[in-house]
Amino acid sequence: MANKIKLPVFHGNGFEDPEQHLFLCDVVWGSKQIQDDDVKKGHLMTTFSDRALTWFMKYYDPSLPAGTLKTFVEIHTTLKNKFKKLKSES
Repeated sequence: MANKIKLPVFHGNGFEDPEQHLFLCDVVWGSKQIQDDDVKKGHLMTTFSDRALTWFMKYYDPSLPAGTLKTFVEIHTTLKNKFKKLKSES
């Protein structure tokens, strides 16, 4: 159980900052020495709930061939852009 990873949940409700969420995930991955983007992508997918999960289900199509699936970097960038808080909301 020492390798069990506990990542924060991201709801996408407007009260959370996606950059902070991704930062926390990066810290956990770094502490566990996880560098593989496919592993990170799998972990990140499990952190979505509520509005963020609804968005992700529409955004990501797992039935596509492996070479055409969204990369970790694409998901990372799109998540930040989709759920970024306006400066006035911070």
